[in-house]
Amino acid sequence: MILLVVMIAEGMTPHRGYAVDLAMTSTAIPEPSAARENAITVMISRDGSIFFHNLKIAPDELSGSIRKAVSEGSEKRDYLKVDSRAKYADIKYITDLIDQAGIWNVTFLVEKRIGKP
Repeated sequence: MILLVVMIAEGMTPHRGYAVDLAMTSTAIPEPSAARENAITVMISRDGSIFFHNLKIAPDELSGSIRKAVSEGSEKRDYLKVDSRAKYADIKYITDLIDQAGIWNVTFLVEKRIGKP
């Protein structure tokens, strides 16, 4: 079972090339390990496109890329950046691919809402 943890990546450097509008929450907490150079980061855009380490990737390449990153020393934890307008079906499909790669610890990165909701 995938452990889903909602965290915020405060202080992270912005990803290059493609932006997503992360979900907003008032209960987000910092997740500094997401900023590590070898952290496994997967981004899901509004249209369902997948980015692995900020590079667009085909769905059938994701599990293998994650396994390779783990074999090269990355922590067995995935940091998922999901556009707040992405479809649930796309998110579910991609979390299944992450699961197939042997990663059960998935952290959803979100933005902290400032002020009133």
